[in-house]
Amino acid sequence: MKKGTIAFVVVVVAVAVVALAGCGGGSGAVGARLIGRVADTAGVPIEGVAVSLATNPGVSATTNSNGVYSLRGVPTGPDFIVRYRKAGFAESQAIGSVQNGRWSTMDVLLFREGRAANVGGAGVSTVSDARGDGLNAKVVLPAQSIVDSTGAPVASAVVSITTGAPTDQNFKTAYPSSNVGRPTGLAGDVPLIPHGAVNVVLKDSAGNILSLDPTKPATLEFPVTAGHDPGTPTVPMWTLNTATGKWVQEGVATRDNSVVPAVYRGQVTHFSWWAINTYPSTTHYIIVKVVEDPTVSPMVPVCGAMVRVRSDRGSWQARGITSTQGVAGFIAPPPGPYWVEAKLDYYEDKGVYSVTTNGNVTEVLYWLRPSSTGAPGGCPDCD
Repeated sequence: MKKGTIAFVVVVVAVAVVALAGCGGGSGAVGARLIGRVADTAGVPIEGVAVSLATNPGVSATTNSNGVYSLRGVPTGPDFIVRYRKAGFAESQAIGSVQNGRWSTMDVLLFREGRAANVGGAGVSTVSDARGDGLNAKVVLPAQSIVDSTGAPVASAVVSITTGAPTDQNFKTAYPSSNVGRPTGLAGDVPLIPHGAVNVVLKDSAGNILSLDPTKPATLEFPVTAGHDPGTPTVPMWTLNTATGKWVQEGVATRDNSVVPAVYRGQVTHFSWWAINTYPSTTHYIIVKVVEDPTVSPMVPVCGAMVRVRSDRGSWQARGITSTQGVAGFIAPPPGPYWVEAKLDYYEDKGVYSVTTNGNVTEVLYWLRPSSTGAPGGCPDCD
């Protein structure tokens, strides 16, 4: 089976157990690094994107003319947050992981920044995006609610607002970080189904970041997208925790049908990425095992591969990086079907080899064969 839609039915070929001998190919001499490609939602490579480790901005790289970066000196082992920044694009981030001092792959898509407007600080300010399809997010800022680093109100500011609609090209892939969050009152994480996302940034005339006075909440407005309408009077609001890469539920947005298209509105006390997300009452577990060759025994696991899983229905998608055992696990909204793809620089994509489903757990065996080339980063040992 090649990469593509996976119908979750039990197949004749069972998923074999992956050997626990450690990652195949490469060597620790390469040094821990994250390699990938940054493009816009149309798939056009972006040159000059600043890529950095969130906990240590000195660990940084810049994308080349092909949108390719190689971030050296990243931690080995646990997950870490990587930030992607360039003027004209909404900042994004991804959760990276590198095992055994090797390399991993993480590709990222960035939303082009929406409308930017100059506003005064003395009165109430309203800024709407200016998309051609009319799906425009809006922010309403109370008087004297924009403050500088000392907490003092500013006389004027530049407000930029970016709308991410589920109907946008490659919205699933560009959705920042992960599609995982923890609802209020629940002990565990859930898969999130996005119905819209908004990014608001406040700056002064010199480009310095400004903040929202938390005692003067702003109102965010999310347009309802046809085919992705929650259809409920209220919907949970979520903000991206930039330290963990997960979404955190903060309040609710209320539906207003008096405007066309309908919108959801909710109050916020700070700015980052915000989204209106729903989540299922039950979940499906997907375990993807990536190996160098599934036709030989023992199989050699491939660590550091970027795995993407998405639902063929709705706007859910998740991505992760395989462990030393070549495994990446996901919680997904049922019922599927789902689509799976894995990628690692310096490996050839041979696609899905087999699928097995038992109850609410599906195991996918995926084939990445070592190769002498591999877009976009090429051989990690050759630079």
